Amino acid sequence: MNYIKLIIACCLGFVLACNSDSISDTKPADLISEDKMVGVLIDMHLTESALSLKNFHRDSSLKLFAFYKEDIYKKHQITEAQFKDSYTYYSEHSKEFNTMYARIVDSLSMKEITGKLK
Repeated sequence: MNYIKLIIACCLGFVLACNSDSISDTKPADLISEDKMVGVLIDMHLTESALSLKNFHRDSSLKLFAFYKEDIYKKHQITEAQFKDSYTYYSEHSKEFNTMYARIVDSLSMKEITGKLK
């Protein structure tokens, strides 16, 4: 249940942090599809949560997360620049962003219910 609270808090923070003055309607050329982005963000949130539960020092957690992030990029066959550009685009388009995070929360809830949350 802690994962879901964390994801919801992150989602609300991201939505509130969006600044409508800087919204660009131009999609990046290498925009990650919504489906793929959902998978990437699920893996990112699971990794962040797992590391936070380990009670590592902040510096160690950041270094480990950077290492795991590279594995996530390789798993999903994307680059860090692609992820950042896509994340920025989606975060500026709240309808798509909220839809994606609803799917993320649903997916994590289902994983928790079925016991497949690692």
